[in-house]
Amino acid sequence: MDRLTFAVLSDSLAEIRRVTARCGRKEPLNILLLRQHFTVWERGVLLNAACFLLDFPRVSIDIPNRAFVIAQRVVSTEFANGWADELVAASMGGAPWRTQFIAECLHCRRPATWRPIVSSPEDLPPEFCWRYDRPENHVPLCRRCIARLAYREPAARLDLVSALWGARFEAFYRWHKAFTGGLLPENWDRSLYPLWPAEFGGATWAAGSGALEDSEPQMFYGVSRSGCHMNRLAAFLGEARAVEIFRLKDKTDYEPVLTPLDVGTVQAIGALS
Repeated sequence: MDRLTFAVLSDSLAEIRRVTARCGRKEPLNILLLRQHFTVWERGVLLNAACFLLDFPRVSIDIPNRAFVIAQRVVSTEFANGWADELVAASMGGAPWRTQFIAECLHCRRPATWRPIVSSPEDLPPEFCWRYDRPENHVPLCRRCIARLAYREPAARLDLVSALWGARFEAFYRWHKAFTGGLLPENWDRSLYPLWPAEFGGATWAAGSGALEDSEPQMFYGVSRSGCHMNRLAAFLGEARAVEIFRLKDKTDYEPVLTPLDVGTVQAIGALS
């Protein structure tokens, strides 16, 4: 067995052990337990691990039989509800990102909270909500600037997030409209384009690609914006600040006033906002 295969196998077994550690051994595994103890992204990672383990040849290495039993229960439970493809897509594009991003107000550069813009439908199962939690649907604003800007108007919020994220928000919003309208392409391959169908975005991350290689959450540095986007950004933030943001090409161009916040600090700011 080569090192890569052994590493994937070890990671898969570790994921399976987490099921027992979090859900216990007494209760039968069901969707309520999985929802209670794992995020959608974690469930996607867990489903990948379970599928890998079940496809692994048992004769090549001694693996406890209970690991296969748990893996089979995970696969059966997730596939029975019809959202396995969404979970696999979430494992690639739904990773947590808030503690890795600079929580600095877009307008005044004070401590801020990343605030969601487009809300998911109220009756939507959590397995389909993870795209709404991606950074392309958020803007970093402090409580003070929310009161100053026209942020509370729905149209103004859309203008701001569209101006900040440019082509990436536009691609996400096309997915949102198609999803809520029941118009998603039937041939959408989520394993290649986990975020949204290929035709909803461009060929690169900056142009709004939803491909696997562009699915890792990133800041808005270097995203493609039109003149209309820039005008909207200037209307909210002032021309000088808008130009400063527009010129950012990658994180090496940015000299933050703040450093990335730890989990406790992020939660404390959120409680005050």
